[in-house]
Parts: sequence; C-alpha cells; structure tokens
Amino acid sequence: MALQMLSFSNHLIYAYVNVIWVRTIEKVLADFVTDKDRNTHHHMISKPASIKFIVTLAPYYGLDSEVVDVSWGNAKTSVILRKRVRNGWCGIPNVALSSIAQHYRALASVAEANGGIPVTGAYNAIIAGNTGSVGDIPHDSDNSEGQNLADFNPPSASTEVPLSLPPVSSVKIAVNGYQITNLSRALEDRDLVDLLEPILKLPVSITWLEISDTRNDCVIQLVETENMSQVEYILVNSSNKVFNLLVMDGLAEDVELCWMTHKQVITATAEIHTKKPAKSFKRPAQTKKDSIGHESKFSALKYDFPDE
Repeated sequence: MALQMLSFSNHLIYAYVNVIWVRTIEKVLADFVTDKDRNTHHHMISKPASIKFIVTLAPYYGLDSEVVDVSWGNAKTSVILRKRVRNGWCGIPNVALSSIAQHYRALASVAEANGGIPVTGAYNAIIAGNTGSVGDIPHDSDNSEGQNLADFNPPSASTEVPLSLPPVSSVKIAVNGYQITNLSRALEDRDLVDLLEPILKLPVSITWLEISDTRNDCVIQLVETENMSQVEYILVNSSNKVFNLLVMDGLAEDVELCWMTHKQVITATAEIHTKKPAKSFKRPAQTKKDSIGHESKFSALKYDFPDE
C-alpha cells in the first residue's frame, strides 16, 4: 500500500483529507502571528485529532502550544498558542502545508512505483512549482530514510522568510468558486463563459444548482490552477469585477464567494458586497377629482378675454 511505503508524517495525509479545515487553521495562525497587539490565542476545538494537528503545526509559525481544559482523549479540548517573544522566529512559513497536501496522491503514487522514494526531492520540486517532474526525482543517497514532508524545518530567527505566495487573502474562509443567485435566464452557459473568462484569465466550469423552480442559481469554478492558494487569490481579487459585471448590470441578483464540495453542496459563503435593502417606491398622492355639481378649486382663476 502506498500509505505504508511513504516515509513522511501522517499529518500530511490528515491535511489532504481535511483540506478545508486545514486552510482555515492556516488563516487563523497567519492572522495571529501578524497581529502585533496579541501574544496569545485560545483556540477551541472538539476533536482531539485536530488539537494534535495544531500542536504539530504551531512550531512552524514560531508558536508554542499548550493543551488545556481536559485530557487528550476527551472532546471539548482547546489549545493556547503563544508567540515566542524571547527567543525564536514568529511568522508565516514560506510554504503552506495545504498547498503541499493537494499533491499527496501524486507523491503516494510515485512512492509506490519507486519502492518508497525519499521525499526531500519531491518536497523541493513542489516548492519550485515543478510538480510535473515529481516522478523523475532520483533517490537521495544522503537521506536513505527519507524526510518528513509535513515536518519541514522552521526558519531560524535570523532568516528572512517571505510570506506565502499568493498572499493570504482577507476572506476568513476557504473559497473555491462564485455562487451566482438568480442569474438571468437569457444567459446560456457559453454566454457566461465568454463574460467571465476574460476577467479570471482562466477557463471556468459551471455547476447549476437545483434549489427551486423559481431560482436560477449556479457556481462558477476555475478549471486550471496550480494550487488552492492560487484559486482563492484569483477569486478574491477578481470578485469586485465579477460582482459589478453581473449584479450591477442587472444580470444576476447576487454574487458571493463560496466553498462547494465535490457533492455539489455549498458549505460556506462570503459576501462580496453587503446586500442593500430593496428600494421601495411610494405611489404619488392622487389628487381628488372634481365631482359633478361641485365647483372646482381652480374656478376662481378666471381670465376674461377682451372683446374684439
């Protein structure tokens, strides 16, 4: 089995299976380490496996962790994260674990085909963005036991570490598409593709949602992307243009950022623009018509034409 032949930590497998949650945790840690006004963060989680994952991930953000409340085996456990103020580096790693985890299947296949290759070369190839050559990675004679892919060494305090590329977006949830509400029925798939691809600069796919007969909703997702960070970066930075194109021009009721699972279930949404209340139009006051037999209020305004 491929899982038995891989030489890196099971935390990578955990990140692959729980990529949505892992990306959320990465955002929480990134926001915390960049907040100069906070030195501690208390994170509440119900699953012990999640707590163990955070404890393992925390050192690579320069954080110390302490599990509190109850023992490891019980629910409602929480963890306190503290910045290493006196000695040590604190910041965002140059590579996010979630961006590595998405290549897990490729690495597992290569490891199985090659009898369990060391992961050092594969890890370096992923950082360089050369995922297509993972299968050609040679054995590393200096590291016969392989390297723990998830547990890459955190940088020293004197090392300047660049932020993750693309930058962490302002959206607090993981997103992988746009949810379009009440799209104009005059638009067909080809029309929508022609409108959005020039903005997003990548091919898009359309998933129609069966919500009700009176709604015409769909989800737009990118087809060709390097990683999930790139997906989110493009979606968030293009969201205003997409919103203005569809909503402000009257082609749709609303556009939101969203996360849609492989089962076509939307589990989270984020507003692009705050919804404005619908405008209410007041009917003009009707003037009372003059009844027959009653003198008009304008009857006093008479003009006598001079005799010719």
